[in-house]
Amino acid sequence: MGRPVTVAIIEDHPVVTEGVASWVRSDPGHRVELVQTAPDLAGLGAAAGAAQQAPADVIILDLELNGELVTAQIPGLVAAGYRVVAFSGHSDPLIVMETLDNGAHAYVSKDEGRDHLVETVLAAAADRPYVT
Repeated sequence: MGRPVTVAIIEDHPVVTEGVASWVRSDPGHRVELVQTAPDLAGLGAAAGAAQQAPADVIILDLELNGELVTAQIPGLVAAGYRVVAFSGHSDPLIVMETLDNGAHAYVSKDEGRDHLVETVLAAAADRPYVT
């Protein structure tokens, strides 16, 4: 890609959103550009309809929003053209597999650091696998 990969963060904890946003902004190559944050998937849809909001190439998605797992909503996001990177504290293999089976491009544990998340976003945007 000749331009930065655009990313949206869907996360219901502001401290996590701010942390991930700072990781994206601190990428030395400025290869990723944050275009949106939202506390839920409804916020993503509202911004996508706004003419001034550029669509994101990749969504960094917390799998548990407001106490509810959102793995079943991943196929709709993928069908809408988003590449989904699940960023979750859940480590249960069944949840990881369900997430990937539903079309997520990657699964990153919240235990991973900045380098892994940014590299995973870049890999997802290029339809390449990335394994930590």
